[in-house]
Amino acid sequence: MATRQPKTRFSNPDTKYLGDEPLFNPELGTDYPERDRDTIVALNWYNYFVSKKDLIPDMHDYARDVLKLKKDQLSAFKNGASVWSTRTCGSLVRMVERGYVLNESQKDNIRKDIMKAVLEGSKISDTKEEDVKGDPLPPVSIQDRVRLKVHATIIEDLREVEDRWMQGETKIVFDAYTRLKTHALPSMACSYAIPWVESRISEYDDAVNKNCDQAVEAYKHLSKQEIKERLKLLNKALDDLKRYQANSKTVRKVRAKKPVAATKQVAKIKFLKESPEFKLVSINPASIVGAMRLFVFNVKTRTLSEYVSSGPNGFGIKGTTLQGWDENGSRSKKLRKPEDLLPLVLSKTPRQIDNAWKKLTTKDSSPNGRLNEDTILMRITNG
Repeated sequence: MATRQPKTRFSNPDTKYLGDEPLFNPELGTDYPERDRDTIVALNWYNYFVSKKDLIPDMHDYARDVLKLKKDQLSAFKNGASVWSTRTCGSLVRMVERGYVLNESQKDNIRKDIMKAVLEGSKISDTKEEDVKGDPLPPVSIQDRVRLKVHATIIEDLREVEDRWMQGETKIVFDAYTRLKTHALPSMACSYAIPWVESRISEYDDAVNKNCDQAVEAYKHLSKQEIKERLKLLNKALDDLKRYQANSKTVRKVRAKKPVAATKQVAKIKFLKESPEFKLVSINPASIVGAMRLFVFNVKTRTLSEYVSSGPNGFGIKGTTLQGWDENGSRSKKLRKPEDLLPLVLSKTPRQIDNAWKKLTTKDSSPNGRLNEDTILMRITNG
């Protein structure tokens, strides 16, 4: 039966109401009637008063003195303990220092927990930058950053669920989808969390279906119904992870091509600036870009062309060729008497110009969009 000791390194005013750090009688061993109750009470006490960080020194000492880990393994454990060790492991180790006697299953779980931290911690370099000679170490990759964040967030949440199971709780509600959103994890994070959950599900499946003797032995203290309840929670968490992964994968947006500046588009355009013969002067070619209607006149062939835009963005220009015009709506006509129609083109509305155009007897032809040294850029309109 656990006793209490008034002085402990974990001091807190709440101990006045919830008691001091548990103290155990090692002579009772692992088989006495109140052991399960004392274990749960003690774990609850550490869960309330002590953070996992405070228990890492105890786990380190256990790894050194009991598991006999080497110096490099202890160093790796320090690197990984804050993320991969569990509060339950630390609490049990601390309880051992207070007289608690571990059973074989607890010893095995502690060993697995510590060695997991050693394995993951060995992947993290603790070499200081100033100690590095030559080229500096490469930065941590995005994948490693995500993996570390996953273990520090959603997997840590799941570990806390396991801790609560070990403390005797059975009716636990856990919404993995909401936790993922709260942690603002990217979809790729699920690729690290899903295997972790699947491994836990596999262990419980092996135990309930008796596919693995080790799994059966590890969970023999649980009833079949308790294992099924845990499987139900973990399977739901797995479904949430997969749903979050699918929902977070957005179709990559096609990068919109940045529009080329009008002045750059018309840099190579060819046109006739002025025609004294027809008393015409070209407009600024940059004004054509984005316009909806354009009238041009070829002084050499005496051909008037009307271009109509094929879309809401108006015309563009590439080299010496007009872009974005409607082949069906655009037209050309050779003028017998340019002096009669050209003044109308410069001053009237598109409808008035159309009425005058229809009265001409020469046939319409299709323009080709090419501009040259004989082309006067007469007028643009947006109607």
